[in-house]
Amino acid sequence: RVIHVGPPGPEEVMPAAFIGEELAHQDLLQDELYSYYDLIGVNLTEAGGRGCIALIPLADLFNHHPNNNVQSQYKRKQDRTAGRSLVVSVTNRDVDKFSEPMISYGYMTDAHLYARYGFNNGDGSGPVELSIAMHHELMRLNISHDMYQYIPFSGTTSKFRNYQKKGLVKYLMYDDGYSECIPGPSTHPDEAELKKLKLEHLLRITNDYERWNIMIAPRNPDGLPAVSTEIPIILGMSHYERNLSLLTPGLDRIHETCRIMSLINDDYDGNAVQVLRDNIDNESFVIGPHVSDSLEFRSYMCVSRWFGTRAVTMEVKEEVTALLERVLVMNRNEFGSKNWTAHQVRFGEMQGLQAGSALMFDRCNIDWSDKKHSREPEYTMRDHPCPEEYVKYLLKEDELIPDSIDLI
Repeated sequence: RVIHVGPPGPEEVMPAAFIGEELAHQDLLQDELYSYYDLIGVNLTEAGGRGCIALIPLADLFNHHPNNNVQSQYKRKQDRTAGRSLVVSVTNRDVDKFSEPMISYGYMTDAHLYARYGFNNGDGSGPVELSIAMHHELMRLNISHDMYQYIPFSGTTSKFRNYQKKGLVKYLMYDDGYSECIPGPSTHPDEAELKKLKLEHLLRITNDYERWNIMIAPRNPDGLPAVSTEIPIILGMSHYERNLSLLTPGLDRIHETCRIMSLINDDYDGNAVQVLRDNIDNESFVIGPHVSDSLEFRSYMCVSRWFGTRAVTMEVKEEVTALLERVLVMNRNEFGSKNWTAHQVRFGEMQGLQAGSALMFDRCNIDWSDKKHSREPEYTMRDHPCPEEYVKYLLKEDELIPDSIDLI
C-alpha cells in the first residue's frame, strides 16, 4: 500500500538522549526520515511528500473494487496517544452480511490490475486502456512506480533508439494528404525532408505513455462488489454506448501524436518544414489545436486507423463475437481463474478499440461529410501503406538494428 505518512507528530519522535549526551538534541525518527530523503530521494518528512510503500498485513487482505464498500486510512489516533492506527470505515453504502468488504486501490484500468495484481473484477466497472502504439514498444509504462518501467535510469542506448526508430517509421508510410506516395528525396526533396523531421518529433515522444495511450471510461461505471466471493460478480457482459464523450479525457494527447504523423508541406501556410525544424528540441512543442481543417480531418482519421488496425490485429486470433461467447461460458465455469481474467482484459480492450475507431469515424462523418470522398489531395486517406522502400532513406544513417538477443 502507498502510505502518505506526513510529518511525524511530537508523540512519535523518539529523543536520542538515552544513547548519550552527545545526541541530546537529536530526534531518532526525524533523522531517519531525513536520511531516506538524502539517500534515495523519498520525502516522508513533510505533508504532500511522496509517501512510502509499506506492507500492512490487515490492509493487504482487502481486495479492490472501484466502487468500494469500505475504505482504509492510516492516521493518528483521535485521542492523540502515541502512534497511529489503520482505520477501516464503511462508505455510504451498506455492506450485506457475508459479502466481501472491498477497498479501492485507485483508478486503474483492467490491464493495469492484471499486470500488477493478477486480477480484475470482470464486471466492466474499471476503465479500459486503448493504444495507438501499433508499431513500437513503449519503454515507459503507466503501472504505478518507476520500478515497473522497462527504460533504464540512464536512458535508452543509441542502439535501442534505432530499434524503436524502425517501428516509428511505419507510422509515416501512408502519405495521407498527398495525391501520390512520396518515393523519397531524389524525386520529392521537400516532402522527404518533412517526413524526416516528423520522425525526429516522434522519437522525442516515443516513450511518452500519454502520447500513445488513452484511458476510457468504464463500460459499467455503476457496478458494485459481488454479494459473495463464491459467485461471479456478473454473468453477462457490459458494452459501450456509442457516445463521442467516451474518448474525451486524454484524446487531445494521442490526437496531437496523430497530427505529427498527418502533417504535410502545405500546413502552416507552406512552412511546415521550418516550423518542425525550429522546434526540434522544444519539449513542449505541439502542433494543435489551431490547425487547418484538412489536417484536423486527417489526424482524427489517423486515430481511427490505429484503433481499428489494433482491433483487427487482435481479431486475427479470435473475433470479438466469438470471444464474447467464450467469456460468457467462462463466467459460469472458470470465474476467477487466470484464464478467465486474461480473457476479460482482452475482451474489454477489443470492445474499446472497436468503439474508439467507430466513434472517431463517426466524428469525421459528422464534421466532414462532404470531404470523405473529396478529390482534394489534402483530404486523402489511404487504406494501405505506401511501399516500404519509400521510407528506407530514413534509416540509412543508423547503426545496425539489433537482433532480439541484444535486447536481453
